[in-house]
Amino acid sequence: IPAVAAPAPASTKPADDVILDLRDVSKTYTMRAGGWRKPVSVSACQHVDLHLPRGKTLAIVGESGSGKTTCARIAMGAERPDAGGEVLFRPDPAAAPLAVHDLSPTERTAFQRQAQMVFQDPHSSLSPRMRVQQALTEPMEVHNIGTARDRREKAAEMLRWVGLNPDMLGRFPHAFSGGQRQRLSIARALTLDPKLLICDEPTSALDVSVQEQILTLLEDIRDRANLSYLFISHDLAVVARIADEVAVMRAGVIVEQAPPDTLFYNPQHPYTRALIAAQPEPDISRPIDLDLVAKGAGSPTLWPEQFRFEGHHAPALRELEPGHKVRCHA
Repeated sequence: IPAVAAPAPASTKPADDVILDLRDVSKTYTMRAGGWRKPVSVSACQHVDLHLPRGKTLAIVGESGSGKTTCARIAMGAERPDAGGEVLFRPDPAAAPLAVHDLSPTERTAFQRQAQMVFQDPHSSLSPRMRVQQALTEPMEVHNIGTARDRREKAAEMLRWVGLNPDMLGRFPHAFSGGQRQRLSIARALTLDPKLLICDEPTSALDVSVQEQILTLLEDIRDRANLSYLFISHDLAVVARIADEVAVMRAGVIVEQAPPDTLFYNPQHPYTRALIAAQPEPDISRPIDLDLVAKGAGSPTLWPEQFRFEGHHAPALRELEPGHKVRCHA
């Protein structure tokens, strides 16, 4: 079982101070089959309800293809949800929520400044033709922020924030290690002083020791700048370390949601149990329970009757105890 950090101190923020709100979000893609065959509809996510409190970290965890990144793209406004779903963003506690997919051009520009993304692959997110200074000042140029001197000073400050030396501004990305490049990607996202960071597998391309450094960095920055994180990952150990709330996703459906100390020590859904059982441990006396993994990762029609469903007719997400929701039959 992943190690769970000590509970964070109780927040003084109001319980309804939600910075990002996904309501009944579904996304269906139509795939062209070619020839005489009919187009095929593929459901990437179904009826997703997620609420991210300000200053907290909400993690979505699941296997590849479970719909995690689709949810992140919809949250950023890069994809439009199916009819009936909406994404609301509240930049300040006293501000009215903004419907992300119905923004005017001016509102969209403001939203893009306040919500930034950190991608999985730092090699692809940084142009190899841009020096670090140009990569970090480009977002500020796009949003017409400050003078050239102001932008350079901001870029140098962000490098210090992520533990790099401002003398590195003249280098190209290829001169850095993988962990340093991910620090550069985080610094680039921070240059606009965002309020929300969407982190899509930000540590999966790094080795374990560097993952620890990046997670510590993200935690420090979150607390220092009062940022809110929507954190996408398949790694339970990473999620247990950084998240305040965890939503487990399987085939486009959230099957269980709870704080880490509840989810990892009292999992209820067979898929959640399978994910935890599949997590390797450096202990020869505790081998992976392959039967438990196979049962949870198998077809939903073979799950225990309480959780079983066919096709897209999944049971509702029910609250079994305060803060612990499981998709099951009543």
